[in-house]
Amino acid sequence: MSSSQNPQEWETILSKLTEEKEAKQPFAGPLTVGIISFCLFNAFTALVVMLLNDTVNSAWENVDLFRPGIGYSDALALTGLLWVLYFLKVGVFTAIGKSNGNN
Repeated sequence: MSSSQNPQEWETILSKLTEEKEAKQPFAGPLTVGIISFCLFNAFTALVVMLLNDTVNSAWENVDLFRPGIGYSDALALTGLLWVLYFLKVGVFTAIGKSNGNN
């Protein structure tokens, strides 16, 4: 650089170098990705439960225990509740394990 630059120009150059650039927010944050993943996993599990119920009803026609069959919305609610309870259980046991010093 030439020595003819005044201090104000140097100050401008230094301020541009030290200027923090604003980080771009990701389109989907970790919470959003987690919620979408849970919904997709729950939807797949509900489909499996519904198909298993249909298979049991087809295999044993005389057993009225599982009739008339579970609908998709009921299977979705059931599996969602079961997964939430399971993840709460895992979270509690993980927290207890970490508080006792076990990793």
